[in-house]
Amino acid sequence: SNVNLPVLQSGLSEHEGASVGDANVIGETVNNKTSSVHNSLRDIVLNAIYQDSTDRERRARSVIISGFKPPDHGSESESDVVCRFFAREFDFDPGEIKGRRLGEAQQAQQENIQPLLVSLRSRQDAAWLIANSYTLRKSRDAWTRKNVYINQNLSRIERQKAYDLRCKRRALRSKSRGSAVSVAGTSDNLVLQSPS
Repeated sequence: SNVNLPVLQSGLSEHEGASVGDANVIGETVNNKTSSVHNSLRDIVLNAIYQDSTDRERRARSVIISGFKPPDHGSESESDVVCRFFAREFDFDPGEIKGRRLGEAQQAQQENIQPLLVSLRSRQDAAWLIANSYTLRKSRDAWTRKNVYINQNLSRIERQKAYDLRCKRRALRSKSRGSAVSVAGTSDNLVLQSPS
């Protein structure tokens, strides 16, 4: 009698084939997601670098003036007053500038004058003003001579670093003055001398 033997099939069954197909789809999905994450991280890093570069350039083209009195209400604009101030103190024409007060408005008291942020045409203009700001100590105007200062527009981290550096320098100066006591005179008449 004839015996029907099961036919051996080569390859994978329908179920097994579907499983492999699903695995391939999952693998492609994971790869796509990984690539997407990498692209997103790259975009975030590039955007952060661009923002930092833009912020540095903006700060480099500006200065902060402290102690600068605001104009009287109803008079000329603050930008016009600053331009005239630069012309009078530095014989310098800044061209078109923008100015705005920093912080919250205080009561009309001289000791609470808000710092003035001034945006200039170029970083060279800002650097020149900062480098020559020492001449304000010789100004003919008494208020300017005693109260007005021009400084860099630093970020919060840069301001903290600058403050820490000033503290270290001040401490070193104080330490050197305290230790710089010399002895003068003969052995019969010693005089302690301290730096003036």
